[in-house]
Order: sequence, then structure tokens, then C-alpha cells
Amino acid sequence: MLESRQPIPIETYPTVGGYEFGAITYLYTQYLPEAPAIFVCMYRGADGNRYLFDVDHADNVRLAVADHPRAACWHHATAAGQTMEIGVHITALPAWSREIEVTKIRAQYPQLLCG
Repeated sequence: MLESRQPIPIETYPTVGGYEFGAITYLYTQYLPEAPAIFVCMYRGADGNRYLFDVDHADNVRLAVADHPRAACWHHATAAGQTMEIGVHITALPAWSREIEVTKIRAQYPQLLCG
């Protein structure tokens, strides 16, 4: 199924799925906040657009991204030499509520490469 899915161009960044992820993207996990958040995984293409390939949430984004169960898919998505970027939307929502919001965002992008 992975072959039929592709990263999705996001022309509205920093807004994805109705959430503002801010202009800051994190290229290295040590700069990610240790906070509860919804996050998007993407890369910037040669055309200057960002391409979305995953959406998730975590109680601690830094720890979640550093040891994520879909990390192999993320590496596959950026295998052509693109640098992965993480957009973060920090929120005080509890985990169950963040999961609902991630599900809503994913529904807007049903062909996400990872997830």
C-alpha cells in the first residue's frame, strides 16, 4: 500500500488541517519542545513547497520524534536527500483529545505516506 501513497504538497503551511504550526520548523530533535503537541512531518521539495507525509501527537514531542514507531517510513519519505522538518502545534489538550484532532487532520489528507 505504501507505493500508492505519496507525500502531499502543503501550500497553506504554516496552517495544516486547520491548525497553525507556526513558521518555525525543527530539523533536529534536540530543538523540539518537551511539551504536549500535535506535530506534522514534512520536507521541503526542490520547488520550495513543503510536502506532508505524517501527522501525530505526543505528550512530549522531543521524545516521541526521537523514538517514533513510524521512523522507518519517515526515512523512506526523505530518502531522496530531503531534510525532514517537524512543525509543532503545542496544546494543553489531553492525549485523547489530541488523538481526535489528529484523526480529523488525517481525514483531510487520506493519502498520507506514513500512518
